[in-house]
Amino acid sequence: MHHLPFLLYSLQCSFLYSSLIFCCDATTPAAAAAAAAAAAATSAGENNNKIIQHEHLTNDTDNSNGTARPRPRPMVFGLGPGRTGTDSLREALIQLGFGPTYHMKEILLEQEGISTEGHLEFFHKAARATQEHKDKGYDRDHAHDPVDFRHILKEYNSGVDWPLSAFPDELLAAFPDAKFILTKRSAKGWHKSIQSSVCKLNPNRSYPMKFLQCLRILGTPFSRFAGHGDMMDAIIKYKFAPGLASTWPELCNSQQIAIDALEQWNERVERIIPPHQLLIFELGVHGYRELNQFLNDMKDPSTTSASTSTSYPRVNSTKEVQITILSLWLLCILLHVLMIGIPAALMYFFLNNHRKKKDIVSNRASQISSKKKD
Repeated sequence: MHHLPFLLYSLQCSFLYSSLIFCCDATTPAAAAAAAAAAAATSAGENNNKIIQHEHLTNDTDNSNGTARPRPRPMVFGLGPGRTGTDSLREALIQLGFGPTYHMKEILLEQEGISTEGHLEFFHKAARATQEHKDKGYDRDHAHDPVDFRHILKEYNSGVDWPLSAFPDELLAAFPDAKFILTKRSAKGWHKSIQSSVCKLNPNRSYPMKFLQCLRILGTPFSRFAGHGDMMDAIIKYKFAPGLASTWPELCNSQQIAIDALEQWNERVERIIPPHQLLIFELGVHGYRELNQFLNDMKDPSTTSASTSTSYPRVNSTKEVQITILSLWLLCILLHVLMIGIPAALMYFFLNNHRKKKDIVSNRASQISSKKKD
């Protein structure tokens, strides 16, 4: 249940926020380092009958200038938009030894323990740069290009999901020997999926997200909710659905726009990426067998030790996202209770205590006055 880490982390933040009410001293929680990729890679290596385990990539950098050294093998990128099995592909790539894998979760939660500070702004700027280049007549490789994908991905060996998947041209230019995977599903099914899940997490429309982004004093992930909606609007307008939609809600609210955008996107990817570098991955049809064949350049997939009986991952389903949304509402209610209920209870306690003391003083004065009269 991939919503649980976020919920537990959010609950931890809520208790820290309550301490702010009492002590006026907020502690910013540090993002916890995740070891899931390394554990999954080790597990896959121990069972050769399941899947091929690649040699783990090293992304050493030259300390003198901070530039990445040549990689021993190509990067791998998923170019399907969110809700086309991108999180399942992330899990599969990690199992096959291509982790750490960049994903939207990295931007918001830093699950791999790698800092992604400033990445929201990076992708917002990169999306707008597409239109700026058209307006100014720049070539794609012009020196005025403000984005550096090699730098932003220097700690990763693969990447999937929005916003990264919206930049096939830039990724191909930055990593000319990379391999690309286009995950596909029916356009109607895709629109139904986004409308029932991630569309409800729009920070500019969803009240829980609007409320939680106000808690940026608590640090990650709350500090990143504010820019998420604007970044996704730029991705939709300039990269994923240019000429069809200018905001994320427009894509969510119109089935026809979503269908046209997805079909247009798939055609564009197949036009941009050379055929020998692109795998068309049909959800529910393909699995580890096709990934192994593509990533290992095998002509005969039967030569791989990967077992076709190994279940391909299926994570972050629509139901899980809906549970996450419900968790956010519960967290929102909890924080309201902490923010309003606790101060109200404290105020009642102090006022009631003050009234009792006042009554005691008044009773003593009355007793003294009665004794004097006697």
